[in-house]
Formats: sequence, structure tokens, C-alpha cells
Amino acid sequence: MKKAKVVSVTASVTAAALLVAAPAAFAGNGGAGMVTGTVTGSGGDGGVASIPRPEWDNVLFGTSGTGAGAGLQVAAVNNKGQAAIAKVAANGKFSLKVPKSKISSLALVLLTGTKRTSGPILLARSGGKGYVLMTAKTGALGKIVAHAGYATVAKKLGSREYSKAAAGAVKLSSNGRPNAVPKALAIALKEKGYRTDNCAAKPYPTGPDPNSPGSELIDQVYGQVWILKTLSQEDFEAIDLYPTWFGWVKNTPREILGSGVFFKSPGCASDGLFSYKQMYGHNWLNVAAVDGVNEPVDAAGLITKTTNIKYEDVTWKVGIVVNMLTAPSGQRYMLKTRDLSRTSDTSTLPDGWTISPKCTLKTQLQLPLHNRVTNYRTSNGDSFQAEEGGLDSSFNLTPYCN
Repeated sequence: MKKAKVVSVTASVTAAALLVAAPAAFAGNGGAGMVTGTVTGSGGDGGVASIPRPEWDNVLFGTSGTGAGAGLQVAAVNNKGQAAIAKVAANGKFSLKVPKSKISSLALVLLTGTKRTSGPILLARSGGKGYVLMTAKTGALGKIVAHAGYATVAKKLGSREYSKAAAGAVKLSSNGRPNAVPKALAIALKEKGYRTDNCAAKPYPTGPDPNSPGSELIDQVYGQVWILKTLSQEDFEAIDLYPTWFGWVKNTPREILGSGVFFKSPGCASDGLFSYKQMYGHNWLNVAAVDGVNEPVDAAGLITKTTNIKYEDVTWKVGIVVNMLTAPSGQRYMLKTRDLSRTSDTSTLPDGWTISPKCTLKTQLQLPLHNRVTNYRTSNGDSFQAEEGGLDSSFNLTPYCN
């Protein structure tokens, strides 16, 4: 059998935040071509923008510009929503391989963790239009500039290095921003699943164990976390994510130390209002919005930061063993969950960060995690959380452990 040719897309990038890669949808072996480039930070129109089209109002685009490349990803996406995704190394380099026979149907998308997705990479701009589809001749891209909502190739590519097919063309505003989602990316960026309720007075079922951590699906494009408490771990593991669900991942199983109760879904005006979506044969609850995923805090990536928007009251019960993470600024964060598959009970910390000695609670501890919540995950997968800004440096566990 003749092996498919493979194109290797490589580049160096400067911006930040790590996402978990979706399953690669394109397999291929054999000879490889190469596309190279360098992605730089904001092109002067930073901030956050929504694609100006009603059905895309919930898709937030933007780039953080907070670091030098580590954690960015570049995805080659086809019109079915399937994607091959490459992580960007700390030095800004990446290599993205796809079968050469399929490259003419693929558009490049720059992914960040801080604002979900920076949007399509415009390979060329001409006559008030931008073009996103590659060709078999796509090669050295040179500098790629990340803007809020899209990215551009700085140099002028040859006419055979990008496709002018209608599916990959999009009208541009006077400042060069795409006015809509290109048809080639419409399926990839369309919201998945079926919303059954939006901010409805419908409390979520907890299942036989109200303290169960539940199962979580994360939509990295729309920045949403969906939970189901009535599904067994075995049934959750049996779910195969659809390859056309670009940007969706399963959260890793967690050991719960602080049990939370959600009192509303993000975006709902009042307590007791929840949003649900039908996916994989079940009704999932929207418990959090994601505004930053696994952003490296230090150069070695020993600690990562995720920012969630959620409304949760958390209880650490008597007998639970807990400790706190303290940032160099003195702000403190409570240990809330642990990785079930961890291979070590200790974390390696960067300079300036400390973890308090473990203590067994003699008194029940309750803390709110309302609105913007910071989640620091350490090298062994421990998760320390507090409302944005952290607990005051004067807070300590001694009164609860004696």
C-alpha cells in the first residue's frame, strides 16, 4: 500500500498558555514537507473580541501576550471540525504533521489558554478579503502576528502558497479583522451539543453520592466546563469524544478534599438558575466558564494557573488532611483536589512558593469560590484554589486543626 505523504508544519511562537491537545484526526506516514514561521504577540489591537456574528457571540477570542511561546498550540482544522494539534515548545518551536493529500482542505488556527482561541491564521489578505486555507505549496510562513480574534502572516505569500477557495475566504473590516467565521472553520467553531435549558430553575441531580466529584467535559473553544454527577467512572471512561468536536477534552479523575455545591451556572442572573446541555446521551450541567487554562507560572512549568468563573460553596469536613499553597506575594490557596493517578504526594515548587505542613481538620472549614477563581496546579497534580487574589496572608489552618 502506498504511504501518504505528510506535511510537517513548524514554527516558533511567542505568547502563552497551555491547552490539552484534542485527539489528532489525521494519521499519515512517509515523506514530509515543512511549513515554518514565527508567531509574535499582539499586533496592536489587543484585548478580547467576539466574532461579530450572532451565532458566535459566545466564542471569545484573544491572546494573552503574557510570555514567550510556551504552551501555545497550532491546529490544522478541516471543514468537518477534525483537527491535528501541535504543542508549542518553550523555545517557540512547533512541528505539525498532516497528510499532504489533505492539506488543501485545512486551515490553521492559533490556540491560547488565556482566551481559548486566537482564531484563524490569515495566510494572505487581498482585496478586502482574508484567506485561511493552505495548499500543497504552503511552506515558509515567516513571522505570524497574533491579534485579538485572528492572526496574520506578516510577509506576502506567493499565489500558490494559499488557497483562494470560497470556503477559506472571509471579508475583512477596515482594520483587517475578519467579519465572520470562514466557512472552512464553521463546523469546528460551532457550539457542540444541544442546550436543553438555559438559566432554568432546575437544580442538578447529584446521584447516589452527593460528594462524588462527577465527570467533567471541557469545551476549550467556548471556555465551558460541563459536569455530570450520575455517571460512573467506568461509563465516563467509555465515552469516546467525537473527533469532530474540536477543542473538547475530558478532565482527569480527581480525589475530592473540598466538596463543592454549585448554586448557579455562569452567566445566570440569580441563584438557583442552571444551564444544561445534552451530550453523549446525558444531560450535563454548566458549572464553570474558563478564562485561562494551565498557564505556566514559572519557566519550568512546575505550577500552572487556570482561571475559572464559577459560583461554588466548598466544605472541607472534619478528618480531611489539608494544606495550603502560598505564592511569593503571600496570597494563600487551599488544597481542594488531587490527581488520582499521581505518582508522588509531594510537589516540586519554583523559588518563592511554599506549601504549609499537612494538618487533619478537627473543625469543619467552609470557603466561598465565587465569580473569578484561581486554580494553581502543582507538579504532582495537586489543585489549590481560592477566589481571585487568594486568601489573605493572615489566614492559617491552625484554628481548624487544633
